[in-house]
Amino acid sequence: MRIQGAGFWSNPKIYPWIAAPFLIVAALVFAAKRGRGRTAGGAGPEGTARATEAMRFAAPSEPASHTSQPQPLPDDDLSSIYLFLIDALDRGLERGEFSKESHALVRGNLKRRLEAILSDQPRAGTR
Repeated sequence: MRIQGAGFWSNPKIYPWIAAPFLIVAALVFAAKRGRGRTAGGAGPEGTARATEAMRFAAPSEPASHTSQPQPLPDDDLSSIYLFLIDALDRGLERGEFSKESHALVRGNLKRRLEAILSDQPRAGTR
């Protein structure tokens, strides 16, 4: 209700509309700080998502008793790393961690990159 002859600020219906933008900005700042805290130490949201996806393939969440454990990763041999990733991807498919379509897409990309790496390496025993 507005008091006759009083100014703009005497109308109690305007206060929620004045406070709303400040509350929205405060909620966005709070969410941004929480989001930044979760990605600390990472390369941002994109890098963290990629690292999480790679770790999902490399480190099984539960031990698989019916399959053998993957071999440890070598430090410098990229072809061995790609073979390890393909193996981990196949194990994930066996455990039902993702669909066959996504498995085929990722496995095809890994195999294509592995073939490129192997074609760039000099063959042993050739001159």
